[in-house]
Amino acid sequence: MSTVFAALALLIAPQGTPPDGKVAFEKMLTKYYEAKTVKGTIEFNQTVEGVGKSTILTTLQTQKPNLLFIEQIKTTGDRKTFRAVSDGKLLGFNAPEIWKNYDPAARMVFTEAPESIKDASDAFSVLMLDRQLATSLAIYNPYDVVTFTKPIRNIKFQDEVTANGVPAWRFVADYGIGVGGPGSPGAAAFTKAWFYLSKEYDFLGMVFEEIIQGQDERTRRTVSYKVTNQWIVRVVVDAPVDTALFRVR
Repeated sequence: MSTVFAALALLIAPQGTPPDGKVAFEKMLTKYYEAKTVKGTIEFNQTVEGVGKSTILTTLQTQKPNLLFIEQIKTTGDRKTFRAVSDGKLLGFNAPEIWKNYDPAARMVFTEAPESIKDASDAFSVLMLDRQLATSLAIYNPYDVVTFTKPIRNIKFQDEVTANGVPAWRFVADYGIGVGGPGSPGAAAFTKAWFYLSKEYDFLGMVFEEIIQGQDERTRRTVSYKVTNQWIVRVVVDAPVDTALFRVR
């Protein structure tokens, strides 16, 4: 396994009866589905071997039925920011880039807040900088949860680890990737992926590698790059939230 995985987990001696991968994953999904509040951070690191690393940091919190705050910042390379906020009455989020073709001053879209967090996220999820399993769970968008769990096959317990400073289980699975991107439901190929769950069924992270094709700018030849995708998740459920973050500006 690549050394980059060490940032996510430190191997320790296995203890007790290994949990069933499918059962543990279902309990984790249920925990986020039933959560009244969710808050924390998600760090997405994408490392292209021989090229460099890109990082997107997501800060979020939600409170049912329809209070939401999410901010995503690409901290490396071409810096970008995405934000969406719902105060229960009004929903605001970054205007799509295409809007700026008609109104260069367009910055935010404001609309009546939907009745649920799920419906609010439907309005802006396609604009997010990082839209994968971790963010889908945190705001619990059912469509995205299905999209990014459907390609997971043969999930099995691997070992016990310490992840994000807490005792955790590491699971290994076959993960579908394809021309539609990582997690594509119409996956053309599978790669190994590792998923990290706390013993209280919190989602702590995931990592997988893939090979992508690109063009060498100097030679114009097609070359292959190994890409490592890593999510470090520090999100808690049913904890007090900062209501000031739900203010739509």
